[in-house]
Amino acid sequence: MVADGVLIVPSYPHPTHVISPTVRLTLLGMFGVLAIAPAIPDIIRRALPPGKAHRLPMPALVVAAAVQTSALVLLSAWIGVRFGAKVGMHSWIADGVISSAPSPGALFQAIVVAIAIGATGGFVAHACAPALTVYFGLTPLHVRVLYGGLTEEVLVRWGLLAGVSAALLATLHEQSGLTAVVLSNALFSVAHLPALRAGGVHRSARAPLVIFAVTLPWGWLCLRYGLEAAVIAHVSFHLAAEVRRA
Repeated sequence: MVADGVLIVPSYPHPTHVISPTVRLTLLGMFGVLAIAPAIPDIIRRALPPGKAHRLPMPALVVAAAVQTSALVLLSAWIGVRFGAKVGMHSWIADGVISSAPSPGALFQAIVVAIAIGATGGFVAHACAPALTVYFGLTPLHVRVLYGGLTEEVLVRWGLLAGVSAALLATLHEQSGLTAVVLSNALFSVAHLPALRAGGVHRSARAPLVIFAVTLPWGWLCLRYGLEAAVIAHVSFHLAAEVRRA
């Protein structure tokens, strides 16, 4: 994290004592899990071929999907807490808002930059791949904001980015933040392919590339300002995309 021009590397507790920050970030991600749960039936139906039904009852599928995502959120929160500090990652929520909040000037800068990057990405996505905004419209805005802005950021910009960064540090013996951002964001974009296909966007070859391009700066935001900056950018992205879709 950068505050007033000074790099601050947080020092999380030893892994045997990380339950508190892990729980904080898990709870943050769970807001999105709870928000998307009612939309899971529609998501599953879109993924199935027309006229086909799943062998398992829908309530069982909803529970299974929610449990699976919750487990991934918990794992990602732990990975970020366990390895994030070693690669210079930071979260005000993980550290405790009062003890780790930056100065007002640094906080204002982080918020403004995150909103600018996120909102610009929303407008660019609509301009370059209009099918994306149609795809977004299949899911209610509050679900996109909570699941995308909170859950996906804990999963990707916190857990996955920290894991990739730590793996690169262990193998290359040097920090490579940009490489970790690119690799983790590529995985993030590829993970969208099944949902894009189910939403009928697979006919647009540009859509996955646009997702990769507009979300790439979010990893940089996470490394420079903290996880919460990436959350703000993701939320701003969906709000801007909704404005363009309306």
